Amino acid sequence: MNDHEFDQLIARANPIGTEAVRQLPTAGAESELLEDILTTTAPAPAPSVLRPNRRRRVSLIAAAAAAVAVAVAVTGALFPRGNPAAPPSAFAAEAVAVAEANQRLLIDDPAWKLTAIDEIKPESGMTRFTNGKLEIELDWEPAKDYQTYFGSSSAGESHQPIKVLGQPATLFKLRGTDFNTMLPPKGPNFMQIRADLGSEQAYREVLAKLRQVDVNTWLSAMPDTAVMPTRTRAAVDQMLTDITLPAGFDKEPLYKNTLIDRYQLGARVTGAVGCAWVHQWIVAHDAGDQARMKQAVTAMQGSRSWKVFKEMSTQGAFPQVFQQLGDMIAKNQDPTKYMQGIGC
Repeated sequence: MNDHEFDQLIARANPIGTEAVRQLPTAGAESELLEDILTTTAPAPAPSVLRPNRRRRVSLIAAAAAAVAVAVAVTGALFPRGNPAAPPSAFAAEAVAVAEANQRLLIDDPAWKLTAIDEIKPESGMTRFTNGKLEIELDWEPAKDYQTYFGSSSAGESHQPIKVLGQPATLFKLRGTDFNTMLPPKGPNFMQIRADLGSEQAYREVLAKLRQVDVNTWLSAMPDTAVMPTRTRAAVDQMLTDITLPAGFDKEPLYKNTLIDRYQLGARVTGAVGCAWVHQWIVAHDAGDQARMKQAVTAMQGSRSWKVFKEMSTQGAFPQVFQQLGDMIAKNQDPTKYMQGIGC
């Protein structure tokens, strides 16, 4: 595999998303963007590679179908005022805090399913809805970055005012029938809504179906691939069960309480382990410590049998990038250039 092919593989492995990259305002900072993209998660269409896409960086997401757990009221409205199946006590305080910090938008149309998320925090996150082969992505970013995003977009794209959910917003025409709507900051974040639905009219029709829902309804709508904050520790420990860890490896940072997609959590966990092993190999290589170099190589090569990678390999390219790094150090090649591919 040559450098160009490996660069492409790294791009596909991004646990975040490709469209996000095209939206970033820092258009010349190639290496910085690549690092940002890769430390988050991945590109691609429907059955694509990674799964999440925060800030719309190129979702390598494989849309794993998940039913929207929202009842249809007798009146025909998709979202009832309450959700009897999910009382307030059904969700832990950590998840509720994340939900309360966001606008909690769902599409009032049963044909549109919430199929994927990124790592969701009060200030940033992503939800993706699909309808057959069509998809629409709702991303939110820190409020402090709004002017940067808006200035970059308005300078290069055709745009016009629009109202969404009764709020003033700006509709940007990107390429062809690809549109993005930017809402002004609200609380800790601002929201962008992007889709290519074949026409501006189709896009506007879906915008008109967006509804803000209560905390329980929004959390109940999360796809099956979402890992709730209270389940993070157990999920991390389960992923690490058959993984050899470097001496002194600190698992605590992996337990941070966020609402996250399981693929992205897998990338966070395995990426941290991989970075530690590759760092050990580099230090040992410089010191001429063959034993510690071999230990790192053996651990990285063993990743081909990790259960979490067998699960992730059907959804994205992160495991391939990881294993290519392992192959590099096994061949005594400098891995420095590609360490960012696993989030180092």
